[in-house]
Amino acid sequence: IGGLLNNGNAVGNVVSGGTESNILALLHSRNLHNVTYPEIIVPENVHHSFHKAANMLGLKLISVSYSDLKSDPTIIEEKINTNTIMVVGTAGTTDLGLIDPIDELSSICMKHGIDLHVDASFGGFVIPFLNELGYDKPKFDFSLDAVTSITIDPHKMGMAPIPSSCILFR
Repeated sequence: IGGLLNNGNAVGNVVSGGTESNILALLHSRNLHNVTYPEIIVPENVHHSFHKAANMLGLKLISVSYSDLKSDPTIIEEKINTNTIMVVGTAGTTDLGLIDPIDELSSICMKHGIDLHVDASFGGFVIPFLNELGYDKPKFDFSLDAVTSITIDPHKMGMAPIPSSCILFR
């Protein structure tokens, strides 16, 4: 799966679902950064698992509005401060399959030295094949330098039993 996401050396785990994968991504980032009051920036349409994870892990979730149902990189960058440890982008929203501008979020995260987690639970097994269908495939994976972790759910379109999810780290 790491190879599908442009990193054959990625490491991770198969877990009980996308919620657990997202919790582990936030836990990893929290433990990696030495910040007293860590904050995670998410679009307001982020999967509900991030709210659960933030509550469990003592993280402050900064929810930002979006435009055209996607993350607005300008608004996200305005919210970054010394407590920010991670930005979350979605690659395939559950409702509409929309993809946040992960490449722009990556540039912002590199500039500020913070993690970028991509929730590709829904789109992770579809987006890599868009070129074959005649669409421009947006960058959303480990080909972007700031992407530190990706959630991808084999039970959605990876032909695996329900529930199964993978959390992959760079």
